[in-house]
Amino acid sequence: MDIFILMLKKRKEITFEVCPLQKWLVTLTRPWTIILTILAFTSCREVQHITDIFVQPTDREKYVRTFEKNDPRILAWNKATQSALSDTLSIALPYAEVGILPSEFSFAYGYDVQLQNGRKLKVSVTSASDSLDVFVDIYQFPYNLAKKPLLSQRIKGSNTVELHVKETGDYKVLIQPKIGLSSDFRWELYSEPTLIFPVLDVDSKAIQSFWGDTRAGGARRHEGVDIFAPRSTPVVAVTEGRVSSVGNKGLGGKQVWFRDGLFNNSFYYAHLDSINVSFAQKVEQGDTLGFVGNTGNARTTVPHLHFGIYSGKGAIDPLPFIKKDQQSKLDLNTPLPRGHIGAALANVRVGPSVEKEKTMSLEKMHPVIILGKTINWYHVLLNHNIQGYVHHSLVVEG
Repeated sequence: MDIFILMLKKRKEITFEVCPLQKWLVTLTRPWTIILTILAFTSCREVQHITDIFVQPTDREKYVRTFEKNDPRILAWNKATQSALSDTLSIALPYAEVGILPSEFSFAYGYDVQLQNGRKLKVSVTSASDSLDVFVDIYQFPYNLAKKPLLSQRIKGSNTVELHVKETGDYKVLIQPKIGLSSDFRWELYSEPTLIFPVLDVDSKAIQSFWGDTRAGGARRHEGVDIFAPRSTPVVAVTEGRVSSVGNKGLGGKQVWFRDGLFNNSFYYAHLDSINVSFAQKVEQGDTLGFVGNTGNARTTVPHLHFGIYSGKGAIDPLPFIKKDQQSKLDLNTPLPRGHIGAALANVRVGPSVEKEKTMSLEKMHPVIILGKTINWYHVLLNHNIQGYVHHSLVVEG
């Protein structure tokens, strides 16, 4: 083997035709010499396994390559993927949809959603049967297949995937069943805070002053939130990290700063009545850092915690990181896969709300394919792959 490698090094280029799957044409330089030599003596399956280690293909990409390149089934499936990425259907969270997957043609469900830094987007996929098999991909705007998704996962049966949102903006959630799958489905899209609430025994209802509120007669803006609670209520570490500063100074009075090790954010706890940690101390999520008070420039107010978050770009709004939305169980019945317009005229909209843009109107008896149902709205497919939402009062199933 060593002699073979030395001979290779004398050549400028070498071609390995391992199998129809791959043709290797490379300029051999370290450290690729040894790797390419190994590839020359391995089977096609082994080559694919080795290249996967370096390329790390998504579950979707692995599925696509199980078909011949020009197989009409995978061509239609890929076309459905691109169509879903191009569609402008828009939803608000939390969102749930139930239905029966259309097995007679390829289709992908695509949803535009706005997300904030500090949230965890969760996509829950469930079914009454064990046959459900879908691909979940999440993209950040702009959406296209050439761009690597932020998350790509295949779900068989029931499962939940989550994405930590690091940048406020527009995102696309793509859910696509495997080819020919017939199954009922229910998916829910919702968000949760990435941090726990910083004051014990209260929740976001205790926040009475928010990011951006004016201070000092408009001279400055509030760079955090104020959480009101009885004096001496424990304040806790929202995540694990290490204390970077403690003291009694300035506007914040008795205060604690600590920094996390994952996202490199700093957390500021001010107006404390007393401090329970020391400089450089390691803290775990939920550890008591101090107790609610009104020191510093809050001495004339009732006790509260000023809580702030600072990234490398400065102060950021902490509310999305800690506010827990009320989750209500959405009770939905699985609709029939076909229907028609039952009213004289029905508007089709880009989202399940009368505030969403109207794309077209349908006359009575116009047939629709029912892709799914959400609260008070049907998700429908029309001719020429046009889809949208129609109010439930305007559609007759069957």
